[in-house]
Amino acid sequence: MGGALFRFTPLFTSSGTSTSPSASSTFGTSILTLGRQTVVAITPSAPDEVPPANVSHSFLNRRKTSLQNHRSEMRASLLRHATSPLTRRPLTRPQRPARSHTRASSSDNNKSTHSYAPTYVDERDGVTPASKMADDLCSSRSKVIDVEVTHATRWLEFRHLTYVDPTGAERRWDMVGRATRSTSEKSKGIDAVCVFATLRKKGEEDSTLLVRQFRPPMNGETIELPAGLVDADEDPVVAALRELKEETGYVGTVTRMGNGTDESDLPRTTPALPLSPGLSDETVALVRVDVDLDSPENKNPTQELEGSEFITVLRVPVKGLRKTLDALASRGYNVFAGLYTMALGMEIGER
Repeated sequence: MGGALFRFTPLFTSSGTSTSPSASSTFGTSILTLGRQTVVAITPSAPDEVPPANVSHSFLNRRKTSLQNHRSEMRASLLRHATSPLTRRPLTRPQRPARSHTRASSSDNNKSTHSYAPTYVDERDGVTPASKMADDLCSSRSKVIDVEVTHATRWLEFRHLTYVDPTGAERRWDMVGRATRSTSEKSKGIDAVCVFATLRKKGEEDSTLLVRQFRPPMNGETIELPAGLVDADEDPVVAALRELKEETGYVGTVTRMGNGTDESDLPRTTPALPLSPGLSDETVALVRVDVDLDSPENKNPTQELEGSEFITVLRVPVKGLRKTLDALASRGYNVFAGLYTMALGMEIGER
């Protein structure tokens, strides 16, 4: 880019006079512009308060000269940076540290106070003495002993955990938590709900609803189930029906989980299920919903989206759902892991 123009704009004068009432009088700021690139430099500036009487003029002159030299060096450095060729840094992930094959403690090289032997537990016949012993081992020794919130936003909290592993050693763990979790008994500790809707119409095979939307963390479009956060003091079942209506426009009724004969004994949702337990404590419940396409309220479904939501609704057959997801993935879409796992389980159950 030839013929570039540069401009230094002092925001704060050497006397500390500021163009903004909130600016500090002890700093000087300069802006260097190069096309659309702007570099801001903040440098110390002489205070505007009257110096004490016992300070000599020669000392003040030397200090003023030193600050002027410092600003000149800073501006020259910024100029060299701005005129250097602009290169795009590749989006690379940080290298994962090498895995250690030793059980090192994170605090003062403490030795483990307990021995721990991994156990294979056979629970095909229910809870056995071996599985009970394994439960006691984990519950009595492994626990989080300290939580430090290092950063928080409206939606998330970044936390630094200290925990004790099954051997008794203290370790560290970084995680992300939902800042929106409701403490109400109605929400049951559930952060969000996913809806598996079965669309039924006389003379047609059952179908289901998927949603497609751009997800910034993935930098791409994803294929998911209709889903959303549970509001404060909201029952997960109510949240599921609300999210289905908002995202797809369809009105449904909740189906009991399972295939038992006594529907009253079956839960209406799954338990609170962790989505990514190595990264976050976020939980989700799956809610099954039936949608009657012959009902007048489902003749012309209309979404009720917020201004920041851009969702495309996909209606696909229930039969062969896993193959449908494979086809979508081959077209470049990111398929939600929970959705694919469920589709794979349905396929296994049909064999």
